[in-house]
Amino acid sequence: MAIGRTRVEDTPYSNKIINDPRFFLETLVEIVDKNRQTVPFILNPIQRKFYRRRTNRDVILKPRQLGFSTLIVGLFLHDTMFVPNTDSVIVAHTIDASIELFKKARLMFESVPEEFRPHVKFSNRKELYFDKINSAFYVGSAEQGDFGRGRTISNLHCSEVSAQAWKKEFLDGILESVPSDGRVVMESTARGEGGMYYDYYFDAKNRKNEYRNHYYRWFQHDDYWEPLPEGVSRREFIESYDYDELQLVEKHHLTPEQIQWRRLKKARLRMTFIQEFPEWDDVDAFLRAGSSVFDTDMLSKRDKELPEQFPAQMWMGGNLFLYKVVEEGARYVIGVDCSEGDINSDFTAAIVIKTWPLPMEQVALLHGRWTPDIGSEKVWKLGKAYNGAMIAVERNNHGHAMLLNLGNGIVRKGVVMYPQYENLYVGPDRKLGWHTTPLSKPQCINELDRAMSASEIVINSKQFITEAKRFVTMKVGTGNKFGYGVPEAVGHDDIVMAMAIGISAAATSKFDFGFA
Repeated sequence: MAIGRTRVEDTPYSNKIINDPRFFLETLVEIVDKNRQTVPFILNPIQRKFYRRRTNRDVILKPRQLGFSTLIVGLFLHDTMFVPNTDSVIVAHTIDASIELFKKARLMFESVPEEFRPHVKFSNRKELYFDKINSAFYVGSAEQGDFGRGRTISNLHCSEVSAQAWKKEFLDGILESVPSDGRVVMESTARGEGGMYYDYYFDAKNRKNEYRNHYYRWFQHDDYWEPLPEGVSRREFIESYDYDELQLVEKHHLTPEQIQWRRLKKARLRMTFIQEFPEWDDVDAFLRAGSSVFDTDMLSKRDKELPEQFPAQMWMGGNLFLYKVVEEGARYVIGVDCSEGDINSDFTAAIVIKTWPLPMEQVALLHGRWTPDIGSEKVWKLGKAYNGAMIAVERNNHGHAMLLNLGNGIVRKGVVMYPQYENLYVGPDRKLGWHTTPLSKPQCINELDRAMSASEIVINSKQFITEAKRFVTMKVGTGNKFGYGVPEAVGHDDIVMAMAIGISAAATSKFDFGFA
């Protein structure tokens, strides 16, 4: 059989080399291991699992240094060497990272016996071109905004897609260069420099796109363990487990040696450990577009303590969750973030907070897409149900319409069905409602964070926890509508904002806590 400039004898062995990528890799290819030794490329257990599950469209959420990039490069190299008219491309977040991955491909190619190599017309730091079969393996980077346009790419490897350099327009454009029978692999740790990779991954998980999601945890890798500290018995070490370690052992049967590896690695990486080496569910791995505003470890722990939550009432457009029934004589505040109510808009969120007697506590959540008119009726009823709670509505945008209804009465069929609500929050500027500005938003978010950190408020809402874990401080260069360094969520933030407004309203109104 002709392969470029040589002929390979047509035997079962050579046919298997050409038609079986794994046999090719494990029989002919060499790589450099972590000890800088050149060794045969034998797939590790996680690589074997991915090899069995791979499709033409894969998105991988992974820990560091499990060998996925090496495997993908090897699979694409095999395809490029043995299938004419094939273009395989590596695109990483930087050109230097792409070149490092391409070095793996060159080393693999050079380790293959000469009789199996196609003729090389030219070879450099960024490209291998096999002229006699018209196939090429080359690299680019997400920093090159026009890279890949106008080309047809047979195999596309997108690396570290969660990095900030990846822009949606660039990714969408280069993906369009791959035909339906081509292959795409997106892989990354969950650095979450934006919501794009998160969306691709979870859309794949929820079967909303053509990709298959793959998620791997650090303890699935056999190399991640360390011997126990000298002088500490196995029993003593086990007795020292903290809450998270006990949960990992109970759920995933980790050994003491794996726990010791985790302790040492976490001591070095601290808050970034969970994104570099995920261990819980895939949502926890995403720290998203900047530094988390709230304590994600505390939120995850509380989330695991709470039972599954189901709506007490369900309506067209949304739900009512009840966490605690109303207490006689207790005082409540309702923070409200109002939306337009359109199917493509944000949600309306109204969260009820018991403010007295202490501690403060989340007791109910109203969440859905309703027009301000319908939403105001539901909020009016919720306030009345909780001892005439003080209602603090964000007056930006559609909040004005809700305040107009609550302040003047809600009309149905020409009749005032719900009279003026008598306990509406009045801000420091003596106007109804809470005004969110570039100054007031960080202040109210910081006040909520302080109350949570000081254990001054009991968190009962899993829906709140989900949003709070995605709430971040935007980095320079990824500013939002309020500017740089302002807290913002990746995804929806309605519940978090309603909670922050409620906490701040209680602190800045004439509402007292009963100390007189």
